[in-house]
This record gives sequence, C-alpha cells and structure tokens, in this order.
Amino acid sequence: MKQDDTDNVCDLLKRTNIIPPSRVVAFSGTEVDVDIIKLIWPTAITICANQISWDLMNANPNQYNGQLAMACNTFMSSTNPQRWLNNLSISGFSYLMIQDLSSSRRNSALYMAPETGDVQRYSISSHGIIGATDPGYEVFDLSKCGYDIIDVISYNTKFAALIDLKNQTVKHRMHIYGVDPV
Repeated sequence: MKQDDTDNVCDLLKRTNIIPPSRVVAFSGTEVDVDIIKLIWPTAITICANQISWDLMNANPNQYNGQLAMACNTFMSSTNPQRWLNNLSISGFSYLMIQDLSSSRRNSALYMAPETGDVQRYSISSHGIIGATDPGYEVFDLSKCGYDIIDVISYNTKFAALIDLKNQTVKHRMHIYGVDPV
C-alpha cells in the first residue's frame, strides 16, 4: 500500500464503532497491514493469508475464524466479488475492510488486466463512488451486494470501505444459503 492508502485505511478503522476484533485476517496481507491493525487494536491477533493459502471462491468456515477480514488491493482480482463476499460471511467473518480501486489502470505495465487477474473495479453508488468502465475491467457495485456498508472513504481513484457481513437483507441471506425467496 502507498502512504495515502495507509492513512485512509487507518482513518476509516479508527472512526468506526465496531467492537475491537480479537482476530484479523489480512488477505494478501503485508507488514503494513499488520502495523495498521496493531496501531488500532494492539491486542488483536493478525494473520496474513497469502494467495496460496486462501481461496475466496469457496467458503471454509474453519480456516481462519477471524472477526475482521482485511483486503487491501485484493478484490481487484475477483472474477466473482459477490461470491467472495458471501464466502467471507459464511466463513464467519463479521466485517470486511476493503481498500481497492474504483477506477483507472494500475501504474505498471506488469499489472495490466487480465494477465495478472487485475479484472475488477468497484462502485459504491449509495456513497457517490462510481467505478470507471475502462476496457478490460468489470465494475461491481458494493451498494447492491446485500450487506450493509458502515463507512466509506473515497480518495484519488481508490476507496476504503467497512462492510458489515453479519447484517444481510433476508432475501440475500436466503439466496446465499440456497433458498429461493418467496
């Protein structure tokens, strides 16, 4: 993460009123992610899960047992963000702190879509964040994912958001558990 990413993620997490988590799983986590969590919640156990150890396309309730999932520059690789969100919820996470791109290409030619999996941009229409539709990218609106968005910070071409994975609409909960809503 760049310094502006770190600053905005810290600001977002500091201003929320969630109960301090005892376990945080940082997907594609780095030392910077661990430092952010230790700064805000010094007693939290932080687990860094690299791309080899996690599979967000499949729910695994016993793999991490964390209360907060932290995904910085991770969801840009998702070909199915709704499924990733649902699987984090099914796996027992209460919250997701997501920091990612709403628009633009990444700076380096090494990260161009789709060769590296950088295929997704995000909108949060309920908060005025509209993702760009650059060629090669899909845009997913987190406002329509069935989970409550607690808080959002938008900066440059990026955003940070805290999502409540426990609080789903009844219709959405029935859908992810395979029950057709009436």
